[in-house]
Amino acid sequence: MAIREAKDRARLVGIPLWTYGVNLDDVVELIESGEGAPVAVRVVDRSSNQTFRVVYPDLKAGDDDDRWRQLLIDMEPWNCWFDVLGPGYLAISAPEATSEAVERYLNQRANAGDFIYERGDAD
Repeated sequence: MAIREAKDRARLVGIPLWTYGVNLDDVVELIESGEGAPVAVRVVDRSSNQTFRVVYPDLKAGDDDDRWRQLLIDMEPWNCWFDVLGPGYLAISAPEATSEAVERYLNQRANAGDFIYERGDAD
C-alpha cells in the first residue's frame, strides 16, 4: 500500500509482505503499466526502516493460534509496526534505532524453533 506523492512517486505506507528490497516509508518511482496501473520500478528515497517476515510453519489453515499476538506484545519495546496476514505469517517493520535488537531477538526465537524469520533485504 502506498500514497502517491507525485505523478511518478509514491510513499510506502504498508509493510511489504512479499517484495524484497523495499521498506515501510520508502519512496518509489512509478511508471504506468500497459494496462494503466501504477508500477513501482525503483526506490528513490530509502527510509531507515528494516523489514522482517515471520512464519509459523506448523500452522494449518483455520488454526486458532495466537502466538503471533504474543510476539507483537514481546516486541513492543522496540517500536515496531506489524502487518499480519494470518496467524502464521506476519511482516515487521523495525526503526533503524532498534533493528539490530529486533534481529537478535528474532534470531534467538528462530534458533529455539519458535518460528522461521527472514530479512526483507534484496539479497
